[in-house]
Amino acid sequence: MAARSNDNNTKEELLRAAEQLFATKGYTQTTILDITRKAGCNVAAVSYHFHGKDQLYLEVFHRQARRATTQTQERIGRLFARGPDGVTVQMLIEEFIAASFEPFLTIREAHRTTRLLLRELHDPHGPPEMLLHEVMLPLKETLVAALVRVCPSLDRERAGMCIDSVFAQINHMVTAQAILARLGERQQFPFDVERFTAHIVRFSVGGIQQSLLCESERAAPKP
Repeated sequence: MAARSNDNNTKEELLRAAEQLFATKGYTQTTILDITRKAGCNVAAVSYHFHGKDQLYLEVFHRQARRATTQTQERIGRLFARGPDGVTVQMLIEEFIAASFEPFLTIREAHRTTRLLLRELHDPHGPPEMLLHEVMLPLKETLVAALVRVCPSLDRERAGMCIDSVFAQINHMVTAQAILARLGERQQFPFDVERFTAHIVRFSVGGIQQSLLCESERAAPKP
């Protein structure tokens, strides 16, 4: 019983160490030795528990993907818990964008999840469909359902297009920052999170309002 407990503890320590290192250094720059040193165990433990670095990375990703989708669902749930009639499109978009940009403001453990997922987006090491099916589609479904709840006259197809547009703007900002960092030009183009967040919120809310107007005009009886 004690041996099994020790095995579980070692596995958990390896996962926690790998999460931190993969999120901060990336898959390629992280070695098995880095992970085992941080976890306080020997190199053979990675092979014993995960059969190598690749499988360890996948295990970390699956765990972080579940955490990311759950956190977003809980965050949206808390927004509606304040009073569903008082939730606006702007509040919904602000909540999602704030969650997306928080990793640029803090390195708290809770936000290593997003950092790891962003690395997989721009430097993939798992199966091509992994990020899509475990993160992007579940997040989109959560946000589409929330948007339709706030705007009942918006059908799911148009709501999905609106959410895709928000995703695209966030991805552009994140990609630009990654490119500038690689070029060593980040200081020349500082990332003002509050300014970019405000811009994406205004742009997205304006687009959604226009979609609502189009829906209303299309549904109106022809003279």
